[in-house]
Amino acid sequence: MIITSIDVSDYPSRIVPPYNSTRSTGVHLTDIIRDMAASIGKSKGDGSTTEDDLEWYASGGWLWERVYDLVHREAVQDGSVYCPGEIELDGIIGTPDRIRIEPDGDRTLIELKSRWSSAYKFDSLEKNYFQELTQIQSYCHMEQITRAELCVFFVAGNWRPPVPCARAVRLEFTERELEENWEMVRGHAQRKGWL
Repeated sequence: MIITSIDVSDYPSRIVPPYNSTRSTGVHLTDIIRDMAASIGKSKGDGSTTEDDLEWYASGGWLWERVYDLVHREAVQDGSVYCPGEIELDGIIGTPDRIRIEPDGDRTLIELKSRWSSAYKFDSLEKNYFQELTQIQSYCHMEQITRAELCVFFVAGNWRPPVPCARAVRLEFTERELEENWEMVRGHAQRKGWL
């Protein structure tokens, strides 16, 4: 048997999101939230993650988005679940993953994440998911939606043993919660001189 390695280092650049992958210039919500998290000690990792690492992590998230679309293919095909692409409010750009139009006409924001962290952390959502919850509330405010779902694919489950699993929660916010969250995000960007 002859074994030859195959170079797959270009895979992340070939696994693109299901929307226009060209990121527009401007102030992006995720950059604001990452900076906020770092400033209050809630950032993920120790800062040693390389750009190549980030591309691999992102491609895993985009694969999860494609799986979600396959599982919900009828809703995707009839347009009741769609990818809104980039949106902007107050000079801040965001890209929600999906929005579902409910039978009553209301909309639900759907945010999809892929994680290597333990699924057990999901049980303490408010403690362990600052960035995700801030992002979801921001998108809800930007889209004038009060309901959301967070669907997370845990690559290694709870690590006991490391078996993949998915977890999801439905979130409902008051207008006041969304406004306070947006003021926090926008205020941080203004203090940094980004807006």
